[in-house]
Amino acid sequence: MSKINDVYYLEIVSTEVDAVVAMHERLHGWQFSPPQPLLGNARVASQADGSRVAVRAPMHAQELTLVRPYR
Repeated sequence: MSKINDVYYLEIVSTEVDAVVAMHERLHGWQFSPPQPLLGNARVASQADGSRVAVRAPMHAQELTLVRPYR
């Protein structure tokens, strides 16, 4: 059963998508998908617990780099 603080989707917005993906692949062994157009070209890694981590570039000039958890 999930807890109230469980994160089911972690979105990372970065201007250095390839570097962030490579770092997480190296550190955690995660495998990221190719860019997913329906998710803003995010590259997504599914986790064993069913959660997902997505890394994408900003979608417009005003969007800041950030890490956004969805619970």
